[in-house]
Amino acid sequence: MFHERKNSDVLLNNVKSIDRHLIPNAVFIKVNANISALYKGSVRNLADLKKLSMPKCGIKIVLPQAFQNLPKLKIVHLQDNKIEIIQNGVFNYLPIVELYLQRNQIRIIQPEAFDNMPNLFKIHMNNNQLQQWDNNWFKNTPKLTLIYFRRNQIQTIPLKAFANIKTSHGNNGNEMVDMKIYLSRNNISSIHLQAFQGIDALNELWLDRNYIEKIDVNTFSHIKELDKLFLQRNYISDVDKHAFRNFEVMSLLNLSNNELTCLPYEVISKARVINITKSNIYCDCLLYLSEKLEEDELPNEILHDSECLLD
Repeated sequence: MFHERKNSDVLLNNVKSIDRHLIPNAVFIKVNANISALYKGSVRNLADLKKLSMPKCGIKIVLPQAFQNLPKLKIVHLQDNKIEIIQNGVFNYLPIVELYLQRNQIRIIQPEAFDNMPNLFKIHMNNNQLQQWDNNWFKNTPKLTLIYFRRNQIQTIPLKAFANIKTSHGNNGNEMVDMKIYLSRNNISSIHLQAFQGIDALNELWLDRNYIEKIDVNTFSHIKELDKLFLQRNYISDVDKHAFRNFEVMSLLNLSNNELTCLPYEVISKARVINITKSNIYCDCLLYLSEKLEEDELPNEILHDSECLLD
């Protein structure tokens, strides 16, 4: 059964498969049904379909080629289901721009599951059960710009974790670094010293609310450009003075809510704004850093909640 809501918007109830014989001209389809599995050809042959929404349908399994012959499909909503595995062959070669898979039970993404998605711009994988990041993901996804993997259980960032990702994209004829990676609220405690090998620029990197204890001299050594780095609410007690030696100046470095007692001046000088609120920075250290910035005539701002510089 289906109900047309607008000219080409359709709400489907109690269906097992969708094709042109059921709704030939649909542009937006929302499914409201209990569907445990999407089999091969479950959604197929819809020449005008641009948006498919199937949240809260109880989907547990999505088999390869579940989506076929959907030449205009741009947005797919599969959030709030019970999917556990993303298999190779489900999304490959589809023209999807935005893919929403948050709040499932995903614990495995097969190595080629997100390969050859030439239009993919945004992927939402928040609130799942992934324990590993696979450096094989995202081959031939040249437009991928927003990667959301918050609130999973990822424990480490491995060797060449993002080497398949193109971090800058054309904008009015100019290349712009616009890649944003969100890995907040995982269980990350280690970052391979060559984790960022293969990429040299990012717009934003979110590693807040993890279990990182130290920023080593080589943790970010492969990156030359990073606008904003979020490391708040970790357990960081030490940042090597050369950790950001290859960087251009960041606009923001957030190290608040960590276990720092001091920071090297070389780190402070690499961020226009550095947030160290709710840390345990010694007054002597904070005074030295502030005086050194003034002496060098740098406009960098230290955000803190210490009383020792308030006199």
